[in-house]
Amino acid sequence: MEFRFEKDGYIPSGALAYSTPSSEECEKAYEQLRANCLDEVEKRFLNVQDMLGRVLFELDCYRMNKQIIELLILREIAAFSHENGYPVMLPGMENKLVLFELLGITDVCPTEMDYCPKFGEMAFANFPEADPMFEIHVAAQIRDQLPDRLNAVFGSIDSIDGREKHINIQPFEALDCIGELASRTGVPYKTIDLASLYVMGNMELLNALAEDVITKELGWEPDAESCYHLTGVARLYAFARCNASKKVPELFVRIEPYIFRDEIYTLLFALGFPTQIAFRLARNRAKGTEKERDMKMMRRRGVSPVLIEAYRRLQNQWSESSCLAHVTVLAILKYYELRYPDVYAEIHAKYDGQKTE
Repeated sequence: MEFRFEKDGYIPSGALAYSTPSSEECEKAYEQLRANCLDEVEKRFLNVQDMLGRVLFELDCYRMNKQIIELLILREIAAFSHENGYPVMLPGMENKLVLFELLGITDVCPTEMDYCPKFGEMAFANFPEADPMFEIHVAAQIRDQLPDRLNAVFGSIDSIDGREKHINIQPFEALDCIGELASRTGVPYKTIDLASLYVMGNMELLNALAEDVITKELGWEPDAESCYHLTGVARLYAFARCNASKKVPELFVRIEPYIFRDEIYTLLFALGFPTQIAFRLARNRAKGTEKERDMKMMRRRGVSPVLIEAYRRLQNQWSESSCLAHVTVLAILKYYELRYPDVYAEIHAKYDGQKTE
């Protein structure tokens, strides 16, 4: 296999191109990943059989979708980034798959969250119509070195001549900032107990993070009486990031259970909506007469009036996993800001200055 970044003219610009591996190499990769997952499950969990079943379901879906080699590549990208002190970020639904946590590709911790058995189906439901290209965000300093690293690791893998695949690898400045903060403070970001944030284990950090989202993203007055865990902060972030005519606290409280499109999909699926229709409605991208038709269909099928109100008032809703990925990055930055305010202020000012140059 050979890796290189595409030149101008390819969309998305700068995607990593690589030669398509042979089917024999894909099967070798599957067996390697399966063994790795089995080892990780046995080391980390008491409920081995339940967790292994969940992981193998996810792995087999990627095998069926012919994306096994991509998992190896993503794991290598994350490993190289971590070796140099930088996190990576997946902007998609993969963050909520245990497979990605076990392979070290995401800092989101789905094993700390309540698991919905239908989520795996949602993650793969729209595959035939979706762009099968993975997307991963990395620090700019890491991105430039990736072709050399990947060619060194995977260059000997047999590939099919004349056919290429792609992974969308985009630079993300916040990750560069975290790497520099870790280097300057001598505290690697991996030492931060991110798992505890799902069970309200660091209230100072969680409340500071929530206040930032409430005041900076939503423009509301902070609520001193509220306590949050990371999923609650992600819910606020999702409300801030979706399109809505009036983002007021009263609306958020009323439709809070239907902020994430994952939750909407699960409820619609339970009501008997076909997978593809449930997925389309959960993404909530329709407008005008199409949206009116959707709401009539939802009323006929007994959908909750509050869910229908959420569908009417919001648009382009985010998945829980995407929001958790973003607020995890924000939580890491907030950790350094609280513990090392002077260093944080200096480095943050440097990156802000680069934006205005």
